[in-house]
Amino acid sequence: MSPITQPVAMASSRSERKAQGLEAPVTKGPEYWRSLEHLAESPEVQQYIDEEFPSLAQAIAKTDRRQFMRLLGASFALAGITSAGCRRWPTEEVRPHTSRPEGFTPGVAEYYATAIELDGVSTGILAKSYDGRPIKIEGNPDHPFSLGAASAFAQASVLECYDPDRSRHVKWLGLPAPALRLEATATKTWQDFSAFAMPHFQSLKMSQGEGLALLVQPTASPTMKRLMGELQQTMPKAKVFEYQPLARDNEFAGCRGAYGQVLRCQYELQKADVILSFDADLLGSHPASLKLARDWAAGRRSVDQGRMNRLIVVEPTMSVTGSVADVRLPMKPSLIEKSVAYLAYRFDILSEKPGGLSKEETAVLEQAALDIHRAGPSGVIAIGASQSAAAHQLVYAINEKLGSVGNCISYTEEHLASEAGSIKSLSEQLQGNVIHTLVILGGNPVYDLPADATLDLTSTESRPLTSIHLSLHDNETSAVCSWHLPAAHFLESWGDGRAWDGTYTLQQPLILPLFDGKSAIELMAMMLGQPRPDGRKLVRGTFDELFSGASDRDWETALHAGVKKGSQFVAVSPQLRGGGFQPPMGKSRDTVAGSHSYEIRFVADSKTLDGRFANNAWLQELPEPLTKLTWDNAALISQTDAESLGVVTGDVIRIANQDTQIEIAAYIMPGQAIGCITLPLGYGRTRAGHIGNGVGVDVYPIRTSDSSYTATDCEVTKTGQQYQLVSTQVHHLLDAVGEAALQKRIGPKGKPGMIVHEALLADFQRDRHAVHGDAHAVHEAPLYDLPHGFDSPHKWGMAIDLNACIGCSGCVVACQAENNIPVVGKANVAVNREMHWLRIDRYFKGDAQQPEVVHLPMACAHCENAPCEQVCPVAATVHDSEGLNSMIYNRCIGTRYCANNCPFKTRRFNYFDYQASDPRTPAKPWLQIPDQQQVVEISPLKKMVHNPEVTVRMRGVMEKCTFCVQRIVDARIHAKNDNAQGMRDSDLVADGEVKTACQATCPTEAIVFGDLNDPQSEVSKAKENVRNYEILEELNLGARTTYLAKVRNRPVTGASSPSFSERTAAGSHSHGETP
Repeated sequence: MSPITQPVAMASSRSERKAQGLEAPVTKGPEYWRSLEHLAESPEVQQYIDEEFPSLAQAIAKTDRRQFMRLLGASFALAGITSAGCRRWPTEEVRPHTSRPEGFTPGVAEYYATAIELDGVSTGILAKSYDGRPIKIEGNPDHPFSLGAASAFAQASVLECYDPDRSRHVKWLGLPAPALRLEATATKTWQDFSAFAMPHFQSLKMSQGEGLALLVQPTASPTMKRLMGELQQTMPKAKVFEYQPLARDNEFAGCRGAYGQVLRCQYELQKADVILSFDADLLGSHPASLKLARDWAAGRRSVDQGRMNRLIVVEPTMSVTGSVADVRLPMKPSLIEKSVAYLAYRFDILSEKPGGLSKEETAVLEQAALDIHRAGPSGVIAIGASQSAAAHQLVYAINEKLGSVGNCISYTEEHLASEAGSIKSLSEQLQGNVIHTLVILGGNPVYDLPADATLDLTSTESRPLTSIHLSLHDNETSAVCSWHLPAAHFLESWGDGRAWDGTYTLQQPLILPLFDGKSAIELMAMMLGQPRPDGRKLVRGTFDELFSGASDRDWETALHAGVKKGSQFVAVSPQLRGGGFQPPMGKSRDTVAGSHSYEIRFVADSKTLDGRFANNAWLQELPEPLTKLTWDNAALISQTDAESLGVVTGDVIRIANQDTQIEIAAYIMPGQAIGCITLPLGYGRTRAGHIGNGVGVDVYPIRTSDSSYTATDCEVTKTGQQYQLVSTQVHHLLDAVGEAALQKRIGPKGKPGMIVHEALLADFQRDRHAVHGDAHAVHEAPLYDLPHGFDSPHKWGMAIDLNACIGCSGCVVACQAENNIPVVGKANVAVNREMHWLRIDRYFKGDAQQPEVVHLPMACAHCENAPCEQVCPVAATVHDSEGLNSMIYNRCIGTRYCANNCPFKTRRFNYFDYQASDPRTPAKPWLQIPDQQQVVEISPLKKMVHNPEVTVRMRGVMEKCTFCVQRIVDARIHAKNDNAQGMRDSDLVADGEVKTACQATCPTEAIVFGDLNDPQSEVSKAKENVRNYEILEELNLGARTTYLAKVRNRPVTGASSPSFSERTAAGSHSHGETP
């Protein structure tokens, strides 16, 4: 086979891509578009833009005279809200703090290092405690795989802690059958369970554990592993089974085939020039995504020094990683394995060239092979857990041949590869009456079990079975178990875990269990004969065992930092097994138009994961990063397949896999692979709680053990029914409707700029101003001088780097948690009433089949010449001396003139008291008469999540981003106190002492905030960057929030590459240089 040389010509421009068939012709429409309807300039979108605030406008327009008079009367009644006793004031009590703990100051927040574990990987976090209750999560800067960032799941965990639907009692469901004992549920106590458990497990110990089985989720907790080891020593016949819906079994098998052992891959993306991903969402759903995103962003930020990494993604459906790729190839799952085989063929690992790839797909893969070959040791190839073991094995071999191992890739031991049995084996043994006692630690297998595996927990006199389930909620599995035990939240319990690199991570409680829950390690200790286990002692015992000779000071140091430094896994140097590599043997079938046979791809939802977060209202209302769907899942389908089936977004389709089928609404997704339909897991719950019950469609029924990630040859048909999907993708649309009028206003010397500024790397290297195109704003003299410079003593500003933003939405949830932003529910989101202060506008560019994506975070820009301030009749929104556009809630009378005059559409209005209302109720165009909402109070449990430093807004008040003014005030107080005590030379806030909630949680550090008066501050440096620009600069707003333009590192044709033997030992070419 010839060495890799010049590939099939790879188009660098859109015209070349069209000529090669890589892009379908783009219909006339906007260059940047947020939906296919926006691209087609449909009348519905045009009407939406014209109305601007369409909240139930049609319902109001149909109002008759009588109803209008009633509404008018209600408005007069509301006018007195701020004066008389109409407003509902919360009841407050003042009580003495008779015994104040040492070092504790009431009203001053404290931070504790703890951890959250997902899929067996612990991530360090800092939990903010206010007067003894956790209210906010931040990343732990001392943790090597947090680095100060936190995911949306971590940010939303405080709401989960105060979930009123959490299990509150031990329940005994008795005998004989689940259907009967549901009616005879008896509320018990832990003492009752202990009275049962002690003799029960003692008898099992006498029989060496025969008939006992444990079903656990993947965990790397050393304490849990120690206790399980003790249990298997005392009960050697006990069996352990492990299950999670989307496991890494293929990855483990592929590594075992390549190296003879299971290892964990550690990526160092900051060292990589080229990153090639085969369906591996490294920046989104990977267990180490926070660190990987930080490392990837470092390679993008270096564009200002003239170099930048290149990201190439091959995947079936748009992911967070794929959305920021320089080159993205949509491809159905079965063809991805052929793509891996093709790459292995080009690197002389496979002798035969795989077939089945189109000319266009081959061209992209050939260019990818060239790029990764030229990068050499600075190239990284990653593959997702959904791909076959054979495909993983080939990727390991290619990385070895590149020389990446030892540079951008290293290997450590894998603690999650256990010898536990499978869920299918457990199902068979239950049916065979081999197991008599089953303990389920967490999870919800009755809900997320594969369709071909049954978990029959029925107990009869002829087949006695004791089943015990420990979980946070009384869920679908709890309903069919003998005992249900309430679990303690991780913020209420002691524990430990391992980070992705193996760093020992400690978990400590911030509050006593609200509902008398127990942790999994405490239940394990009870099974071992401890009637009242102490979680702290259990974890400390493990710490002393792992780190022999550790003193109390070592323990306190590790507890304070949240990690035991230097405890990461030791890197290993495995030897690749020579030869014997086989191409993947996955099923593949060409999708023929009209055949209606498709591959179905199952993915973890970015909000509910596998269903465990279904009852979290913050996550349910969070717009999905790519589809922008809220409160639902949908079947993601390509535009080509939708046309073949004759469906549009919202049409219900029927998907049949073997003997099972589901019905779910279709959503036409730009960038979706043809022949593949993607189904997000985690919806359609029946016992999630009030928030999660009945939301979306359960897709687990068509998922089998052999098709945990991908099902082939599934029949898809249109049902003829419709379903309302709510997406925020065209909400608050900034578009070019007013461009003609704007051009007339700014005159012939100016030209309106685009919302998004971007350029190709090659163009940026030639001309640093290429990112701004031909936009030119003319700054006319103002009609009057501003009364203040808004810069004393500080001048606050923000800059957002579009080259680093990945649209993960962690910042949106962080803002919601920090600023007491309410949830409004699906019905209100449908009429534009969502309350998020920060939104992430997702723009597509180009062809609908292979679009490029830009994520643009948008919040109040704190304009110096703010249009909102100029129209408020009561001065409820004004500027302070440091440039903050402030809201005085007590002045606001709800005219909404400010929202109408805001060009960024970032203001939110409380049509109702959303803090006290039920998000699952229908939206109303107006208040009910008589008004009943004033008597509704927020539940005490829900109040516990509120940040007391931020006002909880009520009905009739406008709100928006405040630049986290409460954090600014807090930093100012600390600076003045330190200055008064002689600890610093000035009472000014130093750079880095204030971080907004969105900035603090961002994994890529795309957001910087600080004092523009300080020329050495990070935000001042960002403002001086040539990529910096102001959105709608032609309006002379003086926005304090600006953006750094995006640069894409797309391949350029005409380059050649030496063969492997000709490549010099000097290493790779930097992809900052045009390849």
